[in-house]
Amino acid sequence: MEKMKKMKTIYCFVGRSNAGKDTLARMMAEEFNIPVICSYTDRPMRITEKQDVQHHFLSQKAMNRLLSTEEILAYTLIADKFGNGYRYCTTLKQFEEIAGEGMIYIIDPNGLDELKKHTDEFNLVVIHVLAQEMVRRMRSISRGDLNFDKRNDDENAQFSKFESDLKNADVVVLNDGNVVSAYDLMKQNLLGQHYINAVEEAKE
Repeated sequence: MEKMKKMKTIYCFVGRSNAGKDTLARMMAEEFNIPVICSYTDRPMRITEKQDVQHHFLSQKAMNRLLSTEEILAYTLIADKFGNGYRYCTTLKQFEEIAGEGMIYIIDPNGLDELKKHTDEFNLVVIHVLAQEMVRRMRSISRGDLNFDKRNDDENAQFSKFESDLKNADVVVLNDGNVVSAYDLMKQNLLGQHYINAVEEAKE
């Protein structure tokens, strides 16, 4: 890869539900003091989630107003086969307000495609978090979430293409077992490549 330009770096964590992307992203955020961008969504908040932590949860009316009044940097709709679903987005203002050189964003493949349209403004480092379906199912059950099958089916449309080519990501991490081990391997990959400079700058 070409050497990174001196622009803000967005560490994009991509993975299916219950793959562990949120956990790994927040571990990296805590160790390196990198802020996490919190996206907006109009889906209901799950019992394990908190407002303004995983997402900014909005009503459908509030989401419509946001989409019509703000410059949107990344947008995606996770819908079922009938087109019913929930919207996720982030605004350009959110990214511009980050003071440091790096930021973390948890995103899906469709949102990533939108974000890639802004590579003249930001450097993107894509971290693909993988976990076997059985492992993800058990994590879902342990959290009291009984909608795994529907969510997995809804994700298939966009993730099947993304997962078919590991070159879609700069770093791939398997998170089937111990999350600390998965994090350590992910960090070694980041530090072992040219992303080291971006991480160090974000830490300072």
